[in-house]
Amino acid sequence: MPPQAIDRVGWQEDSWVGPPSEIIDCREFVLEAHEAGLLCQKGEKFSQLEQGLIKKWEAMPDREDIAKEMDVSDIRESVETVLNDPLLRAVTVLHNERELLSVTSDSLDKDIVSWRNKTAENHLKMQKEIDTLSENSPHDVKALMERLKSISLPSDVGYYVKRPLPEHHNSLVQIKPHSLPASSNRPPALVYLSMYAVVGHIPLNLTSKHVFLSTHTLGDLVDIFPCASNDIALEILDEDGKIIGFDTDTKMDAGACVVGEDGMVWGDGMDDIDYSDRFIEAMKLDPNASQKPVKKGPNLYEALFDTIPLRLNYPYYLVHQGNCQHYFIIDEIRLYHPPTDPPVQDFPITIHTSPVNRHRCRICAQMSATLSIVGDIRIGESPALLCGQCWEALGKPDPEEEQHVIVVPLTAGEMA
Repeated sequence: MPPQAIDRVGWQEDSWVGPPSEIIDCREFVLEAHEAGLLCQKGEKFSQLEQGLIKKWEAMPDREDIAKEMDVSDIRESVETVLNDPLLRAVTVLHNERELLSVTSDSLDKDIVSWRNKTAENHLKMQKEIDTLSENSPHDVKALMERLKSISLPSDVGYYVKRPLPEHHNSLVQIKPHSLPASSNRPPALVYLSMYAVVGHIPLNLTSKHVFLSTHTLGDLVDIFPCASNDIALEILDEDGKIIGFDTDTKMDAGACVVGEDGMVWGDGMDDIDYSDRFIEAMKLDPNASQKPVKKGPNLYEALFDTIPLRLNYPYYLVHQGNCQHYFIIDEIRLYHPPTDPPVQDFPITIHTSPVNRHRCRICAQMSATLSIVGDIRIGESPALLCGQCWEALGKPDPEEEQHVIVVPLTAGEMA
């Protein structure tokens, strides 16, 4: 399936960590595919193997009878009718969500039960609107509802259904190309990976999904994945080292490193002593750290995906911008198929970005807060989260108080 922005409907399966696969060599994988005739040559629509299968199919004397027997045009027509009509699609989505809610396990905490009750109320409102609209619809909505009711899920399905979380919603409407040049001219494979952030007590919080060419580097991953830490403004210090403001035009860049499953640590190479050296030193000083030996690897921008040992479903550790921790998990590795995949020059691409919930402004309670105001006695609390419009309307504080007020820009950028 070509890379695409995942459907924005909330119910989606998510990758669980492990069990990890055997080590996959992307170079060897592509080479074996080439020898087996599975790669499309430049300018060709089908690979040698596919061309051979097409010739065999065209040579079959009874291919018309087989095609007639396997024809699914009647099913396709009914499915397209539902998907192309907004009302019928809404009915189908509503039914599917209700079914999933009904089979979800009842052993849930109060917050989730409240969420389910609220969702049920919303569904009831939607149902009333659908009933009203269906009276003027050219299609038979009631007939569709009866057909959907005949497709019910058994109660034990609830043990295998994961309830939807905000991070499963895709804020992208279409794929986002980053167009970074590949570091090699070798025929590439496609590497699908998911980025997770370590947030409080939640060990893995999905933030984004990306597709790389195997000839891209770990440094390309560090450069493109969205993270609020990448938008932290640089602090302005006085002579005593006290923070007196922030330079919003300059972003903090404290480096990054990636840790492989074999203990290899790839640094950014920004300084003679880079992030990987600091990480290795910290591991030696931490008595609770793993006893597995760690060793310094090459530069992140020299570590191509097809030159490092990769495992599916293994959490690779990434730390950057001070102590902002992430894991990325490789979900899939497959061949690049030119007829259906985006052009090579568009990669890497982002296919999923989880939405970020931002605090409301403490004054208007309508807009998202973009500033944190520290030390302003007029607001009545410190820090106070405000939107830019309310801060402008409030005006500057008195000259005597202004020196005690600090305006801290909240991280924005892609994650907002």
